[in-house]
Parts: sequence; C-alpha cells; structure tokens
Amino acid sequence: MKLDIPTVQVERSADFEEEFFGVADMAMILSILRKYMYSEPISTIIQEVSSNARDANREVEKRDTPIKITLPNVINNFTLKIEDDGPGVTPQRMTGVFLKYGASTKREDNKQTGGFGFGAKTPFAYGDSFTIITITLEHHFEDANGERHEECFVRREYIAYIDETRKGKMARVKSEVTDEAQGTTILIPIKENDVRRVRDAVIDRLQYWKARPTILGESGFEWPKIEKKIVGEKSRWFILGVSGPSFAIIDEIPYPIHEFNSNLRALLEPEQRSILQHCVCLEFDTGDVPLIANRMEIDYSKDETKQLIADRLKAVYVELQEICSQRMSQAKNLWQANLAFFETGTYLRVTSAEWNGIKVSGSAIGFKSYGATQRLYCRGKDGRITSQDIDTVVPNSNVLFVQDDDPDGTMRASRLRIATIFEQHPNIEYAFVVRLPDFNTILRVISDPDQKALATIKADEKIRDLEIIGHFNKYAPTLISTFAKAETPKREKSGISQVTRAYVFNTVYKNWIPVSAKDIDPNGSYVLVERRQPIIFGAVVSSPAQFVYMVEQSGISLPYGKTNVYGIPKRFQHLVDGEMEFLEEVLKQKRDEINKELQDTHIPPTAFKEYKVYQALPQPVLELVEKQSIASADSVFSQFVAASRVFVAQERAARIICDKAEKFGIRAKPELNDTVALHLKAMHDECRQRYPMLFYLDNYLNTSYLRRRGSDFVTDVTNYLQMCDEFHAQKHQKGA
Repeated sequence: MKLDIPTVQVERSADFEEEFFGVADMAMILSILRKYMYSEPISTIIQEVSSNARDANREVEKRDTPIKITLPNVINNFTLKIEDDGPGVTPQRMTGVFLKYGASTKREDNKQTGGFGFGAKTPFAYGDSFTIITITLEHHFEDANGERHEECFVRREYIAYIDETRKGKMARVKSEVTDEAQGTTILIPIKENDVRRVRDAVIDRLQYWKARPTILGESGFEWPKIEKKIVGEKSRWFILGVSGPSFAIIDEIPYPIHEFNSNLRALLEPEQRSILQHCVCLEFDTGDVPLIANRMEIDYSKDETKQLIADRLKAVYVELQEICSQRMSQAKNLWQANLAFFETGTYLRVTSAEWNGIKVSGSAIGFKSYGATQRLYCRGKDGRITSQDIDTVVPNSNVLFVQDDDPDGTMRASRLRIATIFEQHPNIEYAFVVRLPDFNTILRVISDPDQKALATIKADEKIRDLEIIGHFNKYAPTLISTFAKAETPKREKSGISQVTRAYVFNTVYKNWIPVSAKDIDPNGSYVLVERRQPIIFGAVVSSPAQFVYMVEQSGISLPYGKTNVYGIPKRFQHLVDGEMEFLEEVLKQKRDEINKELQDTHIPPTAFKEYKVYQALPQPVLELVEKQSIASADSVFSQFVAASRVFVAQERAARIICDKAEKFGIRAKPELNDTVALHLKAMHDECRQRYPMLFYLDNYLNTSYLRRRGSDFVTDVTNYLQMCDEFHAQKHQKGA
C-alpha cells in the first residue's frame, strides 16, 4: 500500500549545533512494537501473515490462487501453518526487509496490502518464536558439502525467536536443494485453549476474499455463505442483514466503521446515520482509506478520510431510496409490496410507504381478528413438514402466502397438497396458510331467527372488514386448490385400515363416538384414549370441557358436530403413527409456551395474602383508601398501600397463567422468597407497629358512629396517621 509520507523541508536562519534523536534501549522499543501495538494478537497474525502470503502470490501473477492455511490441532501439535506459492524470501530480502521493523517492499504502489514493515513480525505479538520455511529459485548455490548447483530450488528454514537481549534473532538452521515448488510457509505454535479463537479469526478476517484460503487441519470446515441482502449497482457496497455493525472492506479485509469515534455524526443526517446499524459494507481499493500502524483500524485523523466515508454512505442512502421505490412500483400485489418494503424500506428509517393508496409497513400481518384460521408449515432440513398455529407472519422471501379454499372439505389443509407446495417451490422454507371463516355453515346451525339475523349482520361486517381494512384479496394469495395432492407411496395395506376400534370426538354431545377404520380421515389428528377418555401427557383428561379448551388454545378449530379428532387405543398407535398427526405433539407446543410464560411470571405465595391492605384493615378504612389519599406519599402507610396493590396485580396475573397451566396439567410453584411478597409483609408488620389502632377499629366502629362523625372520620384517621408519623420521626431523631 502506498503510504502518504510528507516531505519535510526546514529553513535555518543560521548554523546551529544540532543532534539527532535516537533510541537508548532498543530492546524496549522492539518489545513495545511486538507486544503493545495489538489488542487482538491472534486476529492480527491471521490478517497480516495471510495478507503477506496473498501478496506473495500476487507478486508472481497468481492472484486467483488461494493460499493454504492449516488450522492447529492435536496431530500437528497445535501449530498454525500459512503457505503461499510466491517467489519465496531470498537471504538478501530476509536480512534487508523481513528482519527490519519499518522495512517494506510495498510502499511504491497500491497493488499489495501493508507497507508499514510490521506485518511479518506479528507472530511475536503472541509468542516468543515461530518458524519460516522458504523456497527460492537460485541461479547458483553451494550446499553444505561444497557441491555447486545451477538453476535449482533451495529450501531454507529459519527460526525467529526472542533471546536474552529481548531484541529478537533469526537463526538459519537448514539450507538444501529441493524439488519442492517455490513459496513460503510460516509455522506458529498456538496454545491449546486458543485453537477455537484461531479458527474464528480466520473466518472473521478472511471471509470476504475472492480467492478464499484453502483450509486444512479440520475436517468438514466450510466457509460461511455471505448472503448479501442488497447489492449496490452504482457504487461498490452491499448490505448483509437488518442489524449489525458496518464495515469498510479494504482490499477484501473488513475494518469497522465507528460512527461515534470518527465524528461521522456531524457529516451525516440522522436518517443517513441509521443505515450504519444495518451491516452496510463499503468496498475500497488498497490505498483509498488510510489505516493506523497496526492495520486493525481506519485512521480517522484526516478530515479527507471522514469525508470520503461520509460521501460513500450518503450515496448508499440515495441508492437505497431508488431501489426501494423501484421494487415497490414493481410489486404486483400487497404481499410483494410489503416484502419489498421489508427488504429495503426498513433501512431508510421510515415507518411506512404507500402501494396503490394502501399503507405498507412491512410489519407482521394476520387475519385472525376477522375469524380466519392460520397455520405456518415449515419444511425442515430432513424434509419433514411440521406446522403450528400462528397469529401473524412477517412477509419474507422464504414464505409463500397460500389461501386454503378447502377443496377437500377437511378440518385442515391436506398435507399432500402442502407437500406439493414445497416440491414446486424449493426455495421457500415456510407456507403461510390462511382459511377464511365459513359463515354459511355457522349460520345454518342457528335455529333462532333473531340470533340468526344478528349473526348474519356480524358475519357481513367481518367479511366487509376483511376486504376494506384487511385488504385480503389485495395480497393475492395462491389458492391451495391449484396444488395437486402429492402421490403417496403405495403400500400393501394401510396401517389405519387395520385399526379395529377407534372413536371420533363430537363437539355437540362432548363425547367420543365409535367409528370404523374406513371412516377415519388420514388428514385428521389422533389422541390416545382409554375407556373413551383422552390421555394427554400421560394423564387421563376426564373433563370434555378441559379437552376442548386444550385443543382450541393450541389453535385448532373444532367444527360444530363431528370433528377430525380421533381417539385411538394405545395398542393401535403403531398402526396410525406416521399416518396421521399426533395431536399431543401440537398440544406440547402450546404447553411449552405456557410453561415458559409460567417461568417468566412471579407466582406469589398464598400464605402472604393475609398481609394485604384489603384483608388486614377494617372495611371503613379500606373505603377511605379506595376513595382518597389519607396519608402523605412517603409515609409508611402509603408504602403499605402501594405494596399491596403491586402484590394484587402480581396475584391477578399469576392467577390467569395458573388457570391455563392447570388445564394443561402443569403445576405452578409459588416463589417462597418473592421480593414483592416479602416487602408487603415487612410493610404490614411496620404498619401494625406504627399505627396499632387502625387494625382494631372494628371493635370500636359501628354504623351510628360513622353516621354521626361523617366527614370528620376522614379527618380523624388522617390526623392519627400524621401523629404517629411525627412521633416516630421525633423518636428517630432522639435515637440518632
């Protein structure tokens, strides 16, 4: 890299007696250059030594030839090895450049990385020795036996080490003729507990190289796939994701762009600064942007550097606006418009845009509020398709929006059609399937004319809102009926057909009705039953209402009358397993959600209920507490009331989740050391000690007294509380 080294000219008015600055302790200076320049020695070694190897390949016009990196492991005694196919290092170059700090062959142009003369010595930042093996082409060479060789390859092995002087030395331990190819290999001992850090540093510093290094020493190593979400067309930049730090990629090596340290804030508008939070990568050539001496950071000391980066970021923002507008205008439906805004508009710090007069925000969408049922089908890496009930989904290129128009008359979409969706769309991971409510079926079962008329009005409102507010048809979902059922593998005999006893759940009578094997719908779900009672999570659910609650809470809609939920005796489970959906697996998802919610909820101990204001104080005082404030905000009594309200709010929230958990067979455990409850008890005990009469007013108050005192009762209680607080304050001052 060509360095910008200014020429200094000094004009002297006379001949002065002058002396040069020098170095008194060379060992100290070299120690500082080795040990204190680099905050991340391993990352520095990987970057600098690998860049030198790449530059060596460039020197012999092998730009596309990857260098080789062997990761440290047990077999190679935890040694990092970096190899190139360059010209090698001659003895003259070793003495004049490699051994000298500040010496470099890369300052005359921007074709190579480096130029400070420190990179080759960076292994000393980690350890006290490393090995260099270099092979050069020699026209004349005399070996250790005095034999002369012409036009041959010579292999020389050096050991660089820190000696007693702390200056460092290079020892040539071997020189011999070889038939190996030209190149240089650097061997660096690595501590065993740093092996993972070396691997991570290789990926972090070298992943953007066009000619990525060949990695050896770890079976199955794979370079991460760089998924560029948006790529600039007018200038060299790309965005990796929706969040994360931004980088300047200089000669294919990433350097962080520090928004605050570089004073870029003053050069950019707020909306332009926002793109720095979305992993924007600006590509620069060698020499475009200066680096500090350790080459791990950009040198922001010059205003020109800050202005250059700011101008590039402004250009990125302008081009992002153009890309967003272009994609939005090309969207054929509302789903594509949301997808376009989600993929581009979110980077522009705008909350919404318009498509054909409809507001688009790229946020999650859902139609449950209009009575629709929604399921998200996912294809795993093993090809298995799973599904779950879902409230909303964020438009994404990995998601296909499908409308279930119920071509098969089943409770859910046919899994054979779902399989066809994934077969015809290999690039998607999810299918968002929405089934609109069948209001006609619902209205048919209502016999009362008045109720039916009211239900019809509500149904019409839902249908109207679905289109006017929800814009459902504007999303242009693909009808599931357009996907043919996938072929099922032919079997000699279906497992379901061998079931001799089964039941189907009826929502009208809330019971299990016997059904023959031929009437079992393979697209339905099954639970294990015992004596016509379902077994969920190993326990018999004897209450039909509890079973219906569990099923509906899991997002499964049970139609009126006969359902597609079947009860299978345990002895036949092996026949239907894999043929039908096991309902307990679906319920388990909901149970896990409830269990997590239960873990995140504070369950107050029931023993502390008696300490609440509402149970500890007499009714007349409680009425005063509810209607008005009778004590100062900082008094112990007010703190007692506040603690009670917090406890009650926690108690109500816990009761809701505990009721859910109980229906799913989950037992809630109260927190015995709950801080809110302990604080409540402490406030209660303090109040009983400070205001004893409040807790015994029931023995003295009666209706005639309250009627006689009227508003004076409020004054009496207020004065009493104030008197007690003042007494304790004086007592505390005397004690102090």
